[in-house]
Amino acid sequence: MTKSVTDSGFCRTISVLVLVMLWMPLQAQPVPDAARDHPLLERFGESEIVEYRVENDVNYQLVLGNMRRLAGRVVPEESERLRGNLTRITYEVPQGFSAADVMEYFRAQVDERGYSNLFSCSGRGCGNSNYWANDVFDNRTLYGPERNQYYMALQADGDGDLTGYLAIYVITRANRQLYAHVEILESSERRVTPMVEFSAENLEEFRSLRLFGLEFDSSDRLVEQGGIQAAVQLLHQNPSLSVYVVAHLPGPGDLDELLARSGQRADQVRELLLEQGIAGGRVVARGIGPLSPLCSEGDCGERVELVLR
Repeated sequence: MTKSVTDSGFCRTISVLVLVMLWMPLQAQPVPDAARDHPLLERFGESEIVEYRVENDVNYQLVLGNMRRLAGRVVPEESERLRGNLTRITYEVPQGFSAADVMEYFRAQVDERGYSNLFSCSGRGCGNSNYWANDVFDNRTLYGPERNQYYMALQADGDGDLTGYLAIYVITRANRQLYAHVEILESSERRVTPMVEFSAENLEEFRSLRLFGLEFDSSDRLVEQGGIQAAVQLLHQNPSLSVYVVAHLPGPGDLDELLARSGQRADQVRELLLEQGIAGGRVVARGIGPLSPLCSEGDCGERVELVLR
């Protein structure tokens, strides 16, 4: 009887040790003593570093478009592959602030430093927060309601041959905890073309601007409209501007069908602008299918643009 009891206690002890060993890797790793802000970006206020990682010579994917599910895989609409040394920092922001407050602080800082904006999105216009947390940043702490997320991708010219690429993601979780996640890649590669800022000056100069944050389903219904507010703001602030909403749709199929489908897409975007108080006479919708495959960012494919009239 004594031996049986002893063996049973020993087995329980071993089981507990095994469970502890399995559980420990799931916990956040201790923040190293050397953890600090990267020279290219200062933290928001009294934020505290809760995760800090440095990886050398990595093949990094810089996300330059919204996340979407395509053929069973989660992929960004646009991205760039770059190699360099990567620093990942996750901050927890004190209570009393919003995700918008934190992102506005970062925007002001990068504008002051002269960084180039490559891509930005907010709220549902960024796509599913789960994709960002798990597929992009591999950090489940960053999952939260889609309406509470902000993202920016930036380029900073460094000393010598090095260029800095920054990805900033801010999210308020369902429990109201607020996190700012920063990834900074120092690279000798300069392959990214900065996104043209959505402004009246650039519309006058380039004659057209691409509307990011829009997504259509297979039936050409507009299912993501995060980028529409940039157009609404531009047109409200510049009442003398009149534009075409031009939808592009390449792909296999009959030309007339592609022209008609792209026209439906342009019409939906125009209707959204009118719902936001833009006068109908200022906006004309046009679908041109695959007839203009190139734009300022290169081979753009499927897209919607505002074109100056």
